[in-house]
Amino acid sequence: MASSGSIRRLGGEEFGIVMPATTLVGAHQAAERLREAIGARSLADIDPDLSLAISAGVATIGGLA
Repeated sequence: MASSGSIRRLGGEEFGIVMPATTLVGAHQAAERLREAIGARSLADIDPDLSLAISAGVATIGGLA
């Protein structure tokens, strides 16, 4: 994530990421990289059958695309 962005906890398991000056395509690419990184995490030391997954959505404000 660019240094101008920020990550905030919105609730129990919800987080929001603000990425100013990022295109819609760039935001989709960042969300996909995050999804892949989280999915690749190994939790075998806790339980070999345990895995992580996320769901993500991307939106723009003010008509920026």
